[in-house]
Amino acid sequence: MQRTEGNENFTRRRRVRRNTRLGSTLLKVAGVCFAAILVVLFLNWLYLQDGQNRYHELDKFGWIGEGYEPSYLSNVGSSHGAYGLDYSEIEAQGLRCFNFALPSQMFDQDLAVLQQFQEGLAPGGVMLIPISYFSFNDETVTEVEREGRATRYYQFVDPEYIPDYDWFVDLTTHRMPVLSGGYKLLLVPSHIIEQKKADREAEEARLSLHVLAAESEESAETADAEAENSDAEAAQESEEPDEFEQVGWDRFVRHFENKPDYFLPEREQQLRDLIAFCREKEVTPVLITMPFHRAYTDLIHEDFLETFDQEVDRIAQETGTNYYNYGMDERFRDNRALFGNADHLNEEGALYFTQLICSEIPEIREMLEQHGITP
Repeated sequence: MQRTEGNENFTRRRRVRRNTRLGSTLLKVAGVCFAAILVVLFLNWLYLQDGQNRYHELDKFGWIGEGYEPSYLSNVGSSHGAYGLDYSEIEAQGLRCFNFALPSQMFDQDLAVLQQFQEGLAPGGVMLIPISYFSFNDETVTEVEREGRATRYYQFVDPEYIPDYDWFVDLTTHRMPVLSGGYKLLLVPSHIIEQKKADREAEEARLSLHVLAAESEESAETADAEAENSDAEAAQESEEPDEFEQVGWDRFVRHFENKPDYFLPEREQQLRDLIAFCREKEVTPVLITMPFHRAYTDLIHEDFLETFDQEVDRIAQETGTNYYNYGMDERFRDNRALFGNADHLNEEGALYFTQLICSEIPEIREMLEQHGITP
């Protein structure tokens, strides 16, 4: 009887010790996990301090929010829309305008942005939808680039609107971007320090240049004359291709090489969805092709240009939407002064082009006149 009780007591004590060790182990594991979470959160905070990890191109969307005055003249699109339109003169007359375009933005992403900021669309307004030569295919050329462009929408668009939303991508690129930082994780603390140092050195250099410029003002004319003579001689001796023409070729290769189908049915449907959404919001959609320099368009085969015009005209007719093609406009195609490169207008070109369409496109002109705005 005593032996049995002793065995039971021994078993009970052993069970208690085992439970105690198990509890202690679980506490240690929990402590390690908690510490790891804190470390990751801290590294994520550091990572977000790195300016290179921010999407600076998205800063403009910070203007749209509660109390925002809706836009009457807007546009979506890729870089052609982003850089090719300047509404400053219209806004100076008191009418709100907004540029929703982003580099390499396609029709489905246009729609996602408009859905996110639909409160910024004024009924009775006009929405310009740029149609580029790559619009029915894709502007990006690699899967890595394509995914990189797509992840930016996780930064400012709600999941319900993001095309092909992926929660894991959301977690690793938006909620906890440090999880996709890779080797850059090791550089975060030092990079912040180096960036601050670089900013300080840049400011010092700016001040130094200001002083040097003031000191050298008297000899500027002589130096300029010598530089002009030197440049003229170098231009005669140089056999390097013209940089502007080279960029035109590079853009042509990017948009047309290794793309077996230039007109994907899903892209057409995305454009139709975009047009339908504008009409749903009582905004008039207008299809437009931006101006290009001949250094780019002269490389494009005539068969493609003819098919492109036919396809866009067909969609325009079937959707009851007007299409205005400025791609080969003679006022632009030979004028380098209006272009930043062969297929993008510069600031001067964007302002001039916006002035033209405000006076030439009936939908825009009539809307502006209703608001007492002079094109």
